[in-house]
Amino acid sequence: MVMPEKNKKPKIIKLSSRLVQLSTDFNWYVIPIDAKSASGLRFEKNNRRIICTIKSSAASETIQCALMPFGGNFFVMVNKQVRTRLGIKEGDKVTVEFQKDESKYGLPMSKELREVLRQDKE
Repeated sequence: MVMPEKNKKPKIIKLSSRLVQLSTDFNWYVIPIDAKSASGLRFEKNNRRIICTIKSSAASETIQCALMPFGGNFFVMVNKQVRTRLGIKEGDKVTVEFQKDESKYGLPMSKELREVLRQDKE
């Protein structure tokens, strides 16, 4: 992950929400995020990449993801592996902390891969 500039703390939004099953056809589970909370990060264009920490009563997990638009608000998709590690199911209350993802590619890059890419002339 790209670290914020020195002396510049990233803005972190914290809220409570519940895990919701958005679609039974695709078995999608999401955490709804209201538009007012999401607007606090001042996203540019359609880039809504975030670093999201989801806390349940049993565990906490940080993931890199995107705020997906839905009916004027947003949601964060939560896959089965994350739900299992957090011990959450539909309707469970969670605390969510998120901040704008300032990384170049939206995923962490190892030092080794960065070095290989630096050496590649293409």
